[in-house]
Amino acid sequence: MAAPAAITAAAYRAWAIALASTKNLHEENYNYTSDRQRLDVISEYLFVLVHCADRLCSQHFSPEKRHTFVQELSLGCARHLQRNASEILGLDNHQKLFIDLLNVRTTEYAQYSFDELEPRFGLLKSLGTNIQQVMGESQTNRWVIDQVITVDGPDAVRLFLDILKNLLGPQIKQALGDSVTES
Repeated sequence: MAAPAAITAAAYRAWAIALASTKNLHEENYNYTSDRQRLDVISEYLFVLVHCADRLCSQHFSPEKRHTFVQELSLGCARHLQRNASEILGLDNHQKLFIDLLNVRTTEYAQYSFDELEPRFGLLKSLGTNIQQVMGESQTNRWVIDQVITVDGPDAVRLFLDILKNLLGPQIKQALGDSVTES
């Protein structure tokens, strides 16, 4: 099983990737109307990254190890969101709201295939649709789904899977082989 430090590092890296993906949408001239909206987009990326970690772990860990890893990763991501959302939006139980929606999203995402450690179109389309719903369909944001499906979603997942490969050691590294792009 992954050491607690590896899980903490994975949660931090997931947060950093989700934040960078959210910033990239802004750099590509998509508009956020509020800090809440930005945090919700970060959450959507975190949901898909946690889901992909779960799918990866399901292939290489025992059910008990998988459950422990995914639970701790989810809680780590929720703590990052809680800390940042509390600073920006004020005190509230952002962590519970995150976990509740994470459970909804992972159930939704479970219906999509995940072959060769790559999310397939269905998963990326669902992520893009969820981000589109958060950002709205204004003239500026109406194409955000395409950006998420073709660029930001796949890039975020590939980077996170590569990081997991490096953090989780030989068991995952051997299983992944060359199927994850090296950075």
